Amino acid sequence: MSYSKKMYEIFINNSSSTLIKKLNTNFTYYQINNEFIITTITNKVKPNSYVASPYALLIDYSEDELVKIESKFQRGFLHLFIKTFASFLRYTQIDKAQTLNNYMLSTNFFSQKWESLDIQVLEEKAIEHYAEHALMIRSVNKIQNPKLFENLHQNGWIAIVSRQVYLFDDKEKWARSRNTINDKKLLNASRFEFCKMDADSSEFVRAEELYNLLYLEKYSQHNIQFTAKYLQLLVEGGLLDLYLLRDKEKMNYVDSVLK
Repeated sequence: MSYSKKMYEIFINNSSSTLIKKLNTNFTYYQINNEFIITTITNKVKPNSYVASPYALLIDYSEDELVKIESKFQRGFLHLFIKTFASFLRYTQIDKAQTLNNYMLSTNFFSQKWESLDIQVLEEKAIEHYAEHALMIRSVNKIQNPKLFENLHQNGWIAIVSRQVYLFDDKEKWARSRNTINDKKLLNASRFEFCKMDADSSEFVRAEELYNLLYLEKYSQHNIQFTAKYLQLLVEGGLLDLYLLRDKEKMNYVDSVLK
């Protein structure tokens, strides 16, 4: 069974908000050229996770970033602009959309089959089922998906910048960086060890807490809010390798690592 189909079955057998907090969407799938394509269907603007809501991505994150602007005048002006733009997006029903190949990750991935996938057939099938919903595919870029990007462009898709993705293609430069050297030094220290979690582990709640400390508390409450239940189901289904990094001297977990 494909990764996409396994994930689809997890979501249709559970309420989406019990797996990812604030996620309000429905799920369907399309099958083109033996490729199972998990798809989210969102109908209107409401509190939601940005992985299924263009409104949350464009508006909620923008408001979150205002605190970084020192000028009170600029903050005030941009706050007013965002509120005005938000009203326009609500009016245009921006969240009435179906997102194809949506794995509910910050950056979705694509199998090799997408390079030869018949985009027009996929469009026709998606529109046939949800004629009033806009079509979206997240995380496509010219570097990682050049052929798919071109295929979409030739079929009339419009590329919209939504978030920044960092690509490291110089391994030698990466290996010489100070952060990499420090990380390797810490990982080689005998006091730390990686503990791979299995589906019966009692530490999924702790894994959720550690994830939240970094991605929600340190950065933004609008980041994806995975639950312990969802992490456990992913591990149980063989969709995720989850490791906890333990400090043996303090006998506690210092960070969580997802692979």
